[in-house]
Amino acid sequence: MAETIDGGKVRALRESRGESRSQVAARMRIDKVHASADYVRQIETGRAGDIRTSKAASLASALGAHVEDLLGV
Repeated sequence: MAETIDGGKVRALRESRGESRSQVAARMRIDKVHASADYVRQIETGRAGDIRTSKAASLASALGAHVEDLLGV
């Protein structure tokens, strides 16, 4: 299953935490999710397209949020 993530929400959350894309990606890798700073940038700019639910959950966790907080409406 895939989720449509709002990249603007991801960027706003990341920036509000004062974190780099690399820091977010590193926390995603703790969940055994292949992620890089470039991948986080692709999500933020909408280039990543829909992402798997497991990656969305890992991204949300890395940002201290819930998947629902990141969904595009």
